[in-house]
Amino acid sequence: MQGSLQPLVEMFAGGDRCLVVPVYQRNYDWKLENCARLFDDLVEMSTEGRETHFFGAIVFKDEGGGMIGESIIIDGQQRLTTVNLLFLALFHGLRAGTVSGNPNLANRILEDYLSSKYAASGYKLKLKPVKADASAYSKLFDDEEHFDEGSNVTANYTYFASRISRGELTGDDIFDAIRRLQIMKLRLERDDDAQLIFESLNSTGLDLSEADMIRNFVLMGHSRQRQERLYDKFWNHIEINCDYDTSRFIRHYLTSKLGRIPNMKRLYEDFKTYIKQGQREIQDALADMRDYSVHFQELREARTGSAAVDRLLRRYNLIDREVTMPLLLPAMAEWRAGTITAADLLAIIR
Repeated sequence: MQGSLQPLVEMFAGGDRCLVVPVYQRNYDWKLENCARLFDDLVEMSTEGRETHFFGAIVFKDEGGGMIGESIIIDGQQRLTTVNLLFLALFHGLRAGTVSGNPNLANRILEDYLSSKYAASGYKLKLKPVKADASAYSKLFDDEEHFDEGSNVTANYTYFASRISRGELTGDDIFDAIRRLQIMKLRLERDDDAQLIFESLNSTGLDLSEADMIRNFVLMGHSRQRQERLYDKFWNHIEINCDYDTSRFIRHYLTSKLGRIPNMKRLYEDFKTYIKQGQREIQDALADMRDYSVHFQELREARTGSAAVDRLLRRYNLIDREVTMPLLLPAMAEWRAGTITAADLLAIIR
């Protein structure tokens, strides 16, 4: 690992550089208060004449094999995404005239910090967010009527646009303050274990949920192409089927597999042990989890396809069914496999 203290904007340098948030990362989730704190810091830096402001660490790994210019963000994507949204809001504010500034500044921001027109991958924006955020992010370059108002990406961009329009600082002052943000820039080498480094950086568990850590574990150690396939075919379906309450679903899944109830704060460790001790292939484990997530959804929504079972489930779901879910999940699996009948499932639920 190579590390150095550098201006944050150095991460954006180069017309062929693209900052890629891989699929094993969580979605962008900075809150408005985090954005407000950042902008307050920029105002304070500018008005007090402070030279620098430390903005945390960014851990990344440059991608080879024909993808020159792509930096895979291992840690720090929340900060990078937030500053990119601020750059975008400043760009639009300068273009619209809602903030004063150098007439050439808007084009400079677009070319140096928002665009990657020479990127080898063909992706022309500087930032490539995780898939769930990518659509909302790309719409911010379009007319406001096309914005995804339900996205956290859009909410924080809108906050920055509103804050910039208040005129606390000129566009030039904001730009200059952003350029004085400093980070510890940590680039991983070929032999560095990204998974171990990620675990160390997030060992407190304060920022990531147990499901976030598990997603990282099952996806990180593969090529970009395999990560995309595993995410699209398995993990994304698991999250959708359990309505993104993924940690709770995994706890039920592990309970049914281990025969004991894991501590909610140790799901990640228990899941790793389950995979390694059973010598399970990640793809096979994800396929099984995806099938169980379908059963989880069917049970919660009383949509099994059997009218009699669904009728009883609608009544059953009125009461707390948490303690019995680990029993019902494999029961559903047995029914789908044809080893028990609908009448058997009905009797179990009754």
